[in-house]
Amino acid sequence: MLIEFDAGAQTRRLNFASSPAQAPSTRQGQSVAKWFRQPQNRGIFGRGGATTGGSLEVVTTNLLPGYLRPNGVPYSGRTVVKEFLDSFTLPEDGTWLIVTTVVNDPEYLTQEFVLSSQFKKESDTSKWRPRPCEIPPPVVERRVAAAQ
Repeated sequence: MLIEFDAGAQTRRLNFASSPAQAPSTRQGQSVAKWFRQPQNRGIFGRGGATTGGSLEVVTTNLLPGYLRPNGVPYSGRTVVKEFLDSFTLPEDGTWLIVTTVVNDPEYLTQEFVLSSQFKKESDTSKWRPRPCEIPPPVVERRVAAAQ
């Protein structure tokens, strides 16, 4: 299965079989996914009643070291990222997706780093505008000769 993101025109491959053969580390790593029939997150927004949808759990390993945030918090090649994607429909409020990301890195983090994002499904695809990642210009090192 492929997941496409419009930010940077990224595409991720999810494997539903057993773990793929070990390959060189990459920025997106290797992801193994598993479906659940019912949403794992009950009582969404404090509302009762029946909801429809499902959950996807994705475990990603084999990542190249990098940074969690632009402020410089690093992660190592031993990092494991678990994502929980919960999709559900509320009768009066449309279809929602909650993505909960849990990052575990024994080298740089003293506890799990958890982030949750909520998305409401658009009524059409008019706002879908994938674009390529922008590559920053190369850093040019300039040396100034000391005044004599």
